[in-house]
Amino acid sequence: MVHYDLQNFGTVEINRKKIRCDLNISAAKFFQELSEFEGMLSKRGKQTIETAIKSKREEKTKEQDELEAFFARCEKYIRQRLSSMEINQQTGSGKSDTQGKEGGSNPDEVEGERILVKVEEKLVAKYRYNFLADQKDSIAESEEENSVEDSDDENGEESEEDLEEFPEGYGILTREGQVVIQNIAEDQRIWDISGRFKHNGTIEKVEEEFFIKELNRSGEENSEYTEKYTIKADKEPSLKLKEDISTINDPNTITYSLNMDQDNVVFFKLDLINTEEYPIQNIELKKKLFESSSDVNVKSVSVGEHSLEDNYLIWKIEELEPNGQASLEFTLTVHIADKDEKVRSGTVEIKYSAVNSLTALEIENFEATGENMVSTSEEQEEEKPDIFKGFLEYENLSPYIAKLKKVSVKESEKEDAPELVNLDEGTEVFLGARGVWRSNEWEIDTQGKIPNYEKTVQFILLHNLEAITSTTVQVDDVELAVAIFDANVVYDLETIESFREISFNATHTLTNGGATPFDYLSIEQTVPEHFKLPEKEELKLTKDGKEYEIPADWIHVEDRKLNIKMDGLKDSEMGMFEPNQEIQIIFPIVAQSLSPEDEFISPITWKANTLPRGEPIIIKEEGEATKIEVVHRRLKVFRGKSIQATDSEGVYKIHLKVRNRSEFPVENYELRDRVPAKFEMQDPNIEPTETEKMDGRKVLIWNIDEIPAGGEVEITYTIHAKKDSAEAAEAQFSM
Repeated sequence: MVHYDLQNFGTVEINRKKIRCDLNISAAKFFQELSEFEGMLSKRGKQTIETAIKSKREEKTKEQDELEAFFARCEKYIRQRLSSMEINQQTGSGKSDTQGKEGGSNPDEVEGERILVKVEEKLVAKYRYNFLADQKDSIAESEEENSVEDSDDENGEESEEDLEEFPEGYGILTREGQVVIQNIAEDQRIWDISGRFKHNGTIEKVEEEFFIKELNRSGEENSEYTEKYTIKADKEPSLKLKEDISTINDPNTITYSLNMDQDNVVFFKLDLINTEEYPIQNIELKKKLFESSSDVNVKSVSVGEHSLEDNYLIWKIEELEPNGQASLEFTLTVHIADKDEKVRSGTVEIKYSAVNSLTALEIENFEATGENMVSTSEEQEEEKPDIFKGFLEYENLSPYIAKLKKVSVKESEKEDAPELVNLDEGTEVFLGARGVWRSNEWEIDTQGKIPNYEKTVQFILLHNLEAITSTTVQVDDVELAVAIFDANVVYDLETIESFREISFNATHTLTNGGATPFDYLSIEQTVPEHFKLPEKEELKLTKDGKEYEIPADWIHVEDRKLNIKMDGLKDSEMGMFEPNQEIQIIFPIVAQSLSPEDEFISPITWKANTLPRGEPIIIKEEGEATKIEVVHRRLKVFRGKSIQATDSEGVYKIHLKVRNRSEFPVENYELRDRVPAKFEMQDPNIEPTETEKMDGRKVLIWNIDEIPAGGEVEITYTIHAKKDSAEAAEAQFSM
């Protein structure tokens, strides 16, 4: 169920294709107030909302996703509008203003991310017997053959440790869970992450308390922490599958043999059975189809929705009632051209979730720290120079929501110094990403001296826990017959720069994943205007890493079309394309001074055939799948250097700044600076990548991996005179 708090308007609940609107205003007034979002709704969606507002009862809807998106946007807008109307107040009483410059007493009042904590628990079961036979004894021979493939045991048998048996032939392969704490910030690290795991006693081998020193930025190594554990609960899968196959398209006759040199229409029936007294939800069955099948036709489905995706039949059921059963029947066509060709009927994987929870794992006392800044202001009174006014400002520099726990400011080196600012115990202040909190102002008498303070600011970053309990059932397939051929192309660039002549390589990879060799292979590729195809001698062919010369009569280039026909492989130098082999063909393509409006879209057709010839296997790649964009990029970079004298004689601080004014990231940027004669460099904020000499002087070199569009990099260091004759003016030299 999804709940939306629309503040003064009221509340909305959406659950299982039903909506309830408890609003304090009429439908007409509601849409008048939020007219700018009305365009998100279809006519039927708006009518459903109007009916629900008027009736104040649950109303059925088929537009659940649409309504959820609409009310989520409305809820966010209303919160932002109320937040902007709040008056930020500051007091002079010595107590902190809990709203401050920014922030709120509720984390829902501020915007920001939360550290992602995922609790993932899973049960993976495998059916040890073949579902495709009426009698388990009749497939004993097949089980013996398959046991060698499926087992990790040296003797070809599944060990009891790896597969715990249950009735009905099921075995539990995995019964485990893990907690993943993930830093989703792309530009910052977080550190000092700690907490305590709490569960219902069904977890083995997990440390109750944890401490993580730091997590790197999202996408980098060590950006997440994983704590794995074993679940004690023994649970047989709640959902069972029965699968029938008929290669003669007869629902009453189970057969596996296929006829050669003709189209075989194969019938499948899948039955799912819920063995529990409670409903099972979010069922997804993935049935792998034959690689070269065609005319997939779903004949009937008793409940749920089905689709075809990436050579899989996907069957989704939102909920299957207690002890309920669902069935799906479909056919497909397969053509067998040789008696030795082999194909599997297609494995089945079923995933689902249930209302019961295995461990009820939670995290108590979660704490984490991220980038922040604590500042104080000192301002001397105009007419009372001994008096200083001040305040403390805390800035949450992280993308996460922060919670202030303690704020304290006292004068340094002063006995019994009173608290100048104190966050009251029990007061909660939440700051959004990049939010700022400012304390009250104070006044102190320092007899004209600049004040020094002892400051304490304690805070934590909030987290969000997502729990997923899932079960997966794996069902083996049986062997039928067909050849399996796969092909793809990869280019060694992702974009093409405009108005340059650029050569790039196309790498075609052909794979024989079946049980029969191929005697014929072909590649047909067409390139658009302003692209030049290779000369025949520029093509390179390897099979399993060994290079072979391509016969000239295999290659044909005409009208921007390249056609490679490898016919009669059996009698060629490299021989037939055997099972489990891989062929790569690499050749250059030249882009000839393209304008930004140009683009590279190159349709490709791969074909493979056996000996003797049968129906060829054809793979095509067209449209967006072959597209490489032309980009028009021009570099705009601002570089600056400044020299500042420090309080120490002969010591100067150097500031180097590089700002990327381009509309794209600048990569591998090199920044140089020269150290004046008779000076030495110290205290760099970023260590130079390398150094070299120029005219007897030391040159510092920084290699910057990337400067984001609009971003900048600042490098500072100090130079220290080694002799009285050292001249700092030479530091004005820039490189």
